[in-house]
Amino acid sequence: MKKLLFIFILLPFLGLGQQLLYKSIIHDNLQRDYIIHVPSSYDINTPVPLVFCLHGYGGDSFSMSYTNFNFVSDTAGFIVVYPQGTLLQGTTHWNVGGWTLGSTVDDVGFISSLIDSVSSDYNIDAERVYSTGMSNGGYMSFLLACSLSNKIAAIASVTGSMTPQTYNACNPEHPMPILQIHGTNDQVVPYIGDPTWTESINDVLQYWVGYNNCSSLPVITSIFSAPLTSK
Repeated sequence: MKKLLFIFILLPFLGLGQQLLYKSIIHDNLQRDYIIHVPSSYDINTPVPLVFCLHGYGGDSFSMSYTNFNFVSDTAGFIVVYPQGTLLQGTTHWNVGGWTLGSTVDDVGFISSLIDSVSSDYNIDAERVYSTGMSNGGYMSFLLACSLSNKIAAIASVTGSMTPQTYNACNPEHPMPILQIHGTNDQVVPYIGDPTWTESINDVLQYWVGYNNCSSLPVITSIFSAPLTSK
């Protein structure tokens, strides 16, 4: 699929050398938008990591500023990209199966094309391309781990999971580091799963434990707050 850079708008600098740009590419005859943050430390002669930050169902790329990834990008020296999902019955989404089965959008192909496009504009380390996302964006990150592992090094999901479609068709090409952040009381994406649209978190983690040949014995660390004391 031929890629075409469509538009970009340079916003005011957030600091010396930092750039926040709104850009688009054409993929499958659709204009696909994204925001890219380039840290002030970027040097065209030095390959840098690339991190995708994917919004949740009904969200948008601009709202992902709450993640503070721009700040982390500046301190850690990587480029961060916030892609924009398309509309499904009036709601922004990533096509991951499950509740998005009615979608015909090729989001895996879009992210693949976006990696190529960003890599043509910047010196990206192809061995350090990562994806993270919230909810639907977490599902999409898992889909990328399964279907685009030739370009994705590792992923992190926050309150996301794998749909049955992603889980059953998962075919990564290499061991994939996974970070899953989830609450057992999550009322939107249930921790125990729902066979009609989402896998349980335990099943998801066990899949990756097996595929990555990890130890089946988890390391458990209890986190608690110190008791309050009166003065």
